[in-house]
Amino acid sequence: MTWRRRVGDVNEAQELTQASFAELLAKNYIASAVPDRGRFRCFLLTATRHFLSKQAEKAKAQKFGVTASPFPSTLAHQKPTTKLSLNPA
Repeated sequence: MTWRRRVGDVNEAQELTQASFAELLAKNYIASAVPDRGRFRCFLLTATRHFLSKQAEKAKAQKFGVTASPFPSTLAHQKPTTKLSLNPA
């Protein structure tokens, strides 16, 4: 699979290739490759396809202004100020 077919730019394809292998090594995904499940080449192709898919989703979310969390980061770690009661008032 060539990244250039999917991205269109040679430099961006090279950056994505490096980033995908860096993620494979950093997160130790290679340890999850089991010889009984197929060839290592297929494992790498699948891993890079998933990586490219995640990158496309991130780019799309960034384009439309979607953040990772639906809550602002200032509210995500705060404790609620009021308690809800299960008893009707």
